[in-house]
Amino acid sequence: MHDVAGRLAQLNRPRILVEAARLGLPRYDRRRDLPGLLGHPARPGAAVMSLMEMEAEMDDSRRAAATGYAPLRHLSVLTALMAEADSLRTRDAQVR
Repeated sequence: MHDVAGRLAQLNRPRILVEAARLGLPRYDRRRDLPGLLGHPARPGAAVMSLMEMEAEMDDSRRAAATGYAPLRHLSVLTALMAEADSLRTRDAQVR
């Protein structure tokens, strides 16, 4: 978890994107949203790793102004990443 937390802490994304993702957190539903993003259900740790990879690719596309960049999908992935990381932190705190 420490490696994941460190990687998440190093993310440098536009403030408006991060704020929009935070606003989406209350509406995030793991059972509904995660399979749509990943194509399958996943445990929190695996979901965070997959979402981090997806988000990094999307951010590369955003920075390159790629024609295939989808801001709404990027926002959905970032929202899911934030929610799943929070779930993972909560689970790890309960184990201790």
